[in-house]
Amino acid sequence: MLSRRTSLENRHQAIEAEIDSEASRPTPDPLRLSALRRQTLLIRDQLSALDRRGRRRRRLQRATGIAALRSESRPLHGFSAD
Repeated sequence: MLSRRTSLENRHQAIEAEIDSEASRPTPDPLRLSALRRQTLLIRDQLSALDRRGRRRRRLQRATGIAALRSESRPLHGFSAD
């Protein structure tokens, strides 16, 4: 997942450079600028989705770890350890 994130960040930086280049032209193409900006927004959405997935995975790992510790120390009320 780290490599996916890195490739998205690199692509985002490359598109930002293209936007800067296009915007600095004497007559920038508004359609091209719009398309490039749309691409950066899509990449941001993908990066956000990766972040959410990572947070969710870490939260589940913590919850599972805590549940495992509880089951080792004492059984839940009403359940036997058999």
